[in-house]
Amino acid sequence: MEIIESKKHEGLSVAKIKRMKNYENVSDEQAQEILFAVKNLAVIFYEHLNKKKMEQEYNKAA
Repeated sequence: MEIIESKKHEGLSVAKIKRMKNYENVSDEQAQEILFAVKNLAVIFYEHLNKKKMEQEYNKAA
């Protein structure tokens, strides 16, 4: 898997969430919950992709 960086990656924040369309009126607490959920989802995707990659490498070696 190759990652192509086209620009500097910046982290998501409560302030950035509140600037997004349709999220302007969420409370700070709601924005924090959204941020937590997005980060958790990213971890789940990362772990899943790593597991799949390891399985593919194992199958190639077998």
